[in-house]
Amino acid sequence: MMSTPFHGSLRACNIAIVGVTFTDADVAPVVRAQLTMGPDRAREIEGWFVANHPNTECVVVATCNRTELVLASRDQLDEIRAVGLFHDALATRADGARDLFAANAQVRVGDDAVEYLLRVSCGLESALLGDSEILGQLRTAWNASSAADHAGQMLRPVFRDAFAVGKQARSSTSISAGGAGVGSAVELAVRGRDGRVLVIGTGQAGQAVARRLSGRHGSITVANRTLKKARRLAQEVNGEAIDLASLDAALLAAEVVVCATSGSAPLLTGERLHRLLINAPEWSPLIVDLGAPPGVEAVPGLEVLTLDSLQHRTDDVADQRTAAVPAVEQLIQRTIARRQLRENSKRNHQPLSASGTHPQGANPGEVVLCKS
Repeated sequence: MMSTPFHGSLRACNIAIVGVTFTDADVAPVVRAQLTMGPDRAREIEGWFVANHPNTECVVVATCNRTELVLASRDQLDEIRAVGLFHDALATRADGARDLFAANAQVRVGDDAVEYLLRVSCGLESALLGDSEILGQLRTAWNASSAADHAGQMLRPVFRDAFAVGKQARSSTSISAGGAGVGSAVELAVRGRDGRVLVIGTGQAGQAVARRLSGRHGSITVANRTLKKARRLAQEVNGEAIDLASLDAALLAAEVVVCATSGSAPLLTGERLHRLLINAPEWSPLIVDLGAPPGVEAVPGLEVLTLDSLQHRTDDVADQRTAAVPAVEQLIQRTIARRQLRENSKRNHQPLSASGTHPQGANPGEVVLCKS
């Protein structure tokens, strides 16, 4: 299913998904970096929606590869309004990049939004096909939002369907063969390298890799701008924590370097890596760049893997995942059909108004395809 860049067309529905993902190649790295956020910022944005739009529910799904708002409203919610709400909510982070972002925002409304969320839950919209971690990330976002009373009655059914079909896709097909996910993909790529692992960044990707490699490879060092966050993850994986002031020494001591940062500019610049190579000509780590935007600049003599190259390195199971896509899409379509039947049944059984008509001008037996 292809998403459509926002160009101002009107399609009135009451559910929408708007945001930026790793697939939006035209979005400038600085915009991607400014839209990256942690759980606290996500809840803050949801709270803004609740406070300023009482008839709206909001779940922010923020991972290393996507920042998307899932919105539902009792009022009319079309593409123009959805993007406008997104801009207003992110005004304190987007700054001067808002105009650039407006030309690249991906927005889906109504049935397109529902189908997209189901595809995300099944790993069909992830950087690694069949990503086994996104379902848990969706559940974490929903649980946090609903616990804060930022989402409830309107969005609960579609998230419930997403969790159900995501679980079914993984149990009944090979879409997640080999444990598809950033952590497992990195683990496969670094097999045979048993020395020290340096994980730079403590976001979701950094956490996934550190947890996956803990106990399976050499000792782990966690580096982060905020030492407190590095210590928290390092304690969980029985590793060592450092801040970025000690990064060069940690780089030279590592056999595997995983860069999972989200800065507007590369942390491991070509100049920095070249300098380290001059000082230590024997240094030959495997570097994995999970940054969004990229956090590593290429340097001759150093092997740097990206998400795309990780996918190619797992070709033996990637073929199994690709072969499972049609079956997963059938599960999604069946889920959508059941959802439409359920919604139509609810409308048909709504009590008549005082005038003897159904609410919102609906006719008995009307097939509703756009309302969610």
